[in-house]
Amino acid sequence: MIERFSLRARIAAFFALIAVAIPLVMGVAIWLAVLRMDGNPIPPLVLLGGAACIALIGLIAWVGHMFDTNVARPIVALSRDLQTMMHANPDHEIADGAAQYLGLLGPIVREASEAVRQLRSEADSKVADATAALERQRSRLETVLRDLNEGVIVCNLDHQVLLYNRRALQALHYGGNLGLGRSIFTVVNRPPFLNTLERLTNRVTSGRYKSHPDHLMTPMVFATPDGRHVLQGKMSLILDDTQAAPESYVLTFSDATRQMAALASRDSLLKNAISDLRQPVKELRKECEQLISAAGIHREAQHVAVSGIASHCHSLSELLDKLASDYNSEDTTLWPMSDVNSANLLSCISRRYREHPVVHCDVSGEACWLHCDSNLIIELMDRLIRSLLETTGTQTFALAASCGEHRGTLDIIWRGEPVPGDVLASWLDAQLENGAGVMTGRDVLDKHRSDAWSEALQDGRASLRMTVPAPLSAHAAQSSGAPPVRVEFYDFDLLERREEEGDLARQRLRDLTYVVFDTETTGLEPSNGDEMVSIA
Repeated sequence: MIERFSLRARIAAFFALIAVAIPLVMGVAIWLAVLRMDGNPIPPLVLLGGAACIALIGLIAWVGHMFDTNVARPIVALSRDLQTMMHANPDHEIADGAAQYLGLLGPIVREASEAVRQLRSEADSKVADATAALERQRSRLETVLRDLNEGVIVCNLDHQVLLYNRRALQALHYGGNLGLGRSIFTVVNRPPFLNTLERLTNRVTSGRYKSHPDHLMTPMVFATPDGRHVLQGKMSLILDDTQAAPESYVLTFSDATRQMAALASRDSLLKNAISDLRQPVKELRKECEQLISAAGIHREAQHVAVSGIASHCHSLSELLDKLASDYNSEDTTLWPMSDVNSANLLSCISRRYREHPVVHCDVSGEACWLHCDSNLIIELMDRLIRSLLETTGTQTFALAASCGEHRGTLDIIWRGEPVPGDVLASWLDAQLENGAGVMTGRDVLDKHRSDAWSEALQDGRASLRMTVPAPLSAHAAQSSGAPPVRVEFYDFDLLERREEEGDLARQRLRDLTYVVFDTETTGLEPSNGDEMVSIA
């Protein structure tokens, strides 16, 4: 029971016990003295003994008071100061005179508190540095994932989503089903994933992944559950710390619906071409055989055979022309292009000449969206600007873009005369540099089903103009239905939850007693003023 009392109460109880013991001891001593003395010594003994007891009790009370004031209270005060410093206010100071009668205890406590304060400050500093480093790493991860042109999804082996980026939402045509901790099979069909994961797991189990050219990765094609969108990507396994078993997998993918449709169209085109060419070739061979075997026939019959051959050749020529035209169209659709904002594209060109000693490029006009291979277009326009500098000596250029219903245009404008057609043709026939391979400017235009020409403008200016396809999507209309503002979505703790699942996780919901909470909010960012408006 005594442990429940404070230090001062315990010390007071100790001195009270001494004060109570003194009268008892003195009373016993007086009684024993009376038994051994003659006469009537009781009054003097009681008087003197009582006075002595009162004096001793007073002395003990005074000593106890001084002990409480100079020992117990300072110790309690030091304890409270230490508790305050440890749990509430790290900067709390311990008074110098609080323990002046406790010898070295006061200085040692102050020295220890200062050491604890310094250690805590260093620990807080290290925690702050580690937190800042983690925040920088998270920011870099979010930036990398945000800028990737492919969708990225990370799942554990239970196919729960641990991470996904905004591009994944766009490629999957986000409809609200994708979320952290949810099954990926809510947004994609199941069989390709199970089959691919089994193949990769077998590759790891057998150890073949170490010598396999694709290591822990394999390409795959899958679709959304409704089959409306086809996606093409790669699945890569992530091994655990022992590097002996898979822990999760990464899926990188893009929307290949349009490319797959183009491939199907090309297959159909080739099949139809074979079918259409077979009969004319058969007839042509027949006519040739008749002509060869009819050496002795009349001239009129030879003329008819030759006319038939000419007719079939003409049909074949037309068919081949149509096949070539259709093939070129399909080849264009399969070339990797994307919707690009003209401001970004032209700014990339302008930045190339920011440090140039003589050339100055400005971006003018309003921005619009175009559909092109931005890298090839940038290289081509850079080549044309340098050619204009070498040929005409012009040093100042304006870059502009405009968009029509079906085609957009890119313009290089300068003050001077237009470029002659034969000169421009020689520029376009030259090979591009800077990673464009063996492609020429003409190849770039052909890939975009485009052309380039030079014309005179008002006020003594001239323009070199090329056309590019219009964007595939109405970007202005997409702003209202854009995915959430968050850059990244990830929860790597889901990797650990699989081990914590017990019997409860395997129970059916209908067998449990539970409460469902439904909330309505104005958004998902309380720091920006979003609030909860109702809960049910």
